[in-house]
Amino acid sequence: MKCKNRNCNETHTCRCYSFGNDSDQRCVHKKGNFLYPCEPWCCPGGCPGQCDDTDPQPPFAEAGNLFYVSKDSTLTVKFLSVIAVILIALVVASTLSLFQK
Repeated sequence: MKCKNRNCNETHTCRCYSFGNDSDQRCVHKKGNFLYPCEPWCCPGGCPGQCDDTDPQPPFAEAGNLFYVSKDSTLTVKFLSVIAVILIALVVASTLSLFQK
């Protein structure tokens, strides 16, 4: 994937983190102990392993004990949160209907 000369719409500061070795880097932003994915071109110069037009470079940091949250798992959490809210609303509505006589 070509990463140079592309616009980034990310509002977070994205950096290249290493996942095992310097050639396997991903563009992510850190929030607490979690790493969230950014678009590959949002890291300065791109990350080796994600961008074809990137020169070898050391990572910003090692991922180490930080947890990587994939885009798929983020969508799953949002979906499950919506389901939980709907279920709570149904329980509240059915409980209230028991007391209305």
